[in-house]
Amino acid sequence: ASVATLRNPCFAARSPGPALPLPRKKKRLTAKDLQREATRARLLDAARRLFEAHGYNAVSTTEIAREAGVTHGLIHAHFHAKAGLLFELIAESDAAQTDAAWNAARAERSLEARIAAILRVFAEADASDPELLGVMEGYFWQWPEALEQRNREQRVAGLAPLHWALQQGVSKG
Repeated sequence: ASVATLRNPCFAARSPGPALPLPRKKKRLTAKDLQREATRARLLDAARRLFEAHGYNAVSTTEIAREAGVTHGLIHAHFHAKAGLLFELIAESDAAQTDAAWNAARAERSLEARIAAILRVFAEADASDPELLGVMEGYFWQWPEALEQRNREQRVAGLAPLHWALQQGVSKG
């Protein structure tokens, strides 16, 4: 996941799979909910800008909070630590990479071309920012269990295009 690609939080359509449950009716957001989400977004934006400009290790939670216009205690309230901020930025980047992998896989006809396209998407993204890749690898162990579970789910989602391509290749012989 490249810091440069941390800007795309969209989740595009996935391959056909098990039916998802119908979405629950959304509860009406209160002013406090809206403020919480705005604070969270400001913290993520500030962290993204500072990490891009100075690198993850050179930025403190105090600097992130100052850039976002909040106290550093709110980082802990929303993300538990600087590593939690990193996790959320990585999650956005991973979603964008997974979308790109699906698009690359669907654009190719042969199994070999699909696999190569999928692997190229992930390899190019990781190679584009080796410093961030190293930071990510070094901080996986710091995430609370709930974040680690989300990380596992993201890895499964990231591998789904490859699984789909292999199924398509097997079904075509």
